Amino acid sequence: ELLSYFSRDFMRVFCPPPKYVLNAFALCEWLNPFIASGIRYMRKNYILQCGPYCIRKKAELQAALDYLKQSNKMEEIMIGKTRVIDLFFGLEPDNAQLAENLARFS
Repeated sequence: ELLSYFSRDFMRVFCPPPKYVLNAFALCEWLNPFIASGIRYMRKNYILQCGPYCIRKKAELQAALDYLKQSNKMEEIMIGKTRVIDLFFGLEPDNAQLAENLARFS
């Protein structure tokens, strides 16, 4: 048991998580106030422009979103030519809220 404790401690100190995991946590923290206030849809471009600095590059954002999509109920959908993040993917689609959220966060 003592050996496993020191092994975990070594891994924590000398093997940090990958960058996309850290970016995903930063994105999740940034999205939490929106989720808490009931915002369901957000343009991916809005996140690129206004989100945390660490994910302001397209590849960094996509890697963080892919990681979050594995564990959270969020999905990336296409509305015309616009990529939209649905933060409550488990719910039925709501076109009225979609129009309102996209007008608000454009």
